[in-house]
Amino acid sequence: MLKEWVPMILSGLSLFISLIVSWNSWWRSRASLKIEKLQESIFLKSFDGCMKSDSFECNDSLPKFHSVILIDLIITNKSSNPISILEFSIPDFPKFNSYSITQDAFYITTGINSRTHIGGDIPIKYLKPEITIDPYTSIRGYVFFWSGLECNFDINKHIPLTIKTSRKTYKKSIQIDSEYSSIKKCGHVNKDEKGNIVELLY
Repeated sequence: MLKEWVPMILSGLSLFISLIVSWNSWWRSRASLKIEKLQESIFLKSFDGCMKSDSFECNDSLPKFHSVILIDLIITNKSSNPISILEFSIPDFPKFNSYSITQDAFYITTGINSRTHIGGDIPIKYLKPEITIDPYTSIRGYVFFWSGLECNFDINKHIPLTIKTSRKTYKKSIQIDSEYSSIKKCGHVNKDEKGNIVELLY
């Protein structure tokens, strides 16, 4: 009698193991991102030269940044499959995607003898889409949002950050850590007699 049950028991055990293996494989391959905002996220109400005018010789068609938000993130892919980030967005600002224009550095004169900067000799590292994150790896960089006008932003409130990926869309509530404003936001760009670009701030 027992011998008749042995094949059924073994078959049931084999099925159970197969289900466990399949579930474990699905669990490891499912889309899973860990999103961490670091204490370096900044709102620049204005920065040096953000309102500068260009002479005819120096004029270009690039967008003029005035107020900007820089969000410092670490994003970890906890899946066994790669995942691509396609777009970042927050309310009331243009989306940050592969078409976005960025800037290597921002300088902010906050007082007569006080000046700070983000970027500079080492350009700002952006998480500019499209970015593919390998399995079980992390990337770090800034997400960039801008306005062509000087705007107010309440850094004490939480805002929803939306991250569109190749597998699903993620949302994370974040808060900006600090705010800066420049006293030298106006200026003019021209060329000297040798054709070098000269920037005058005031």
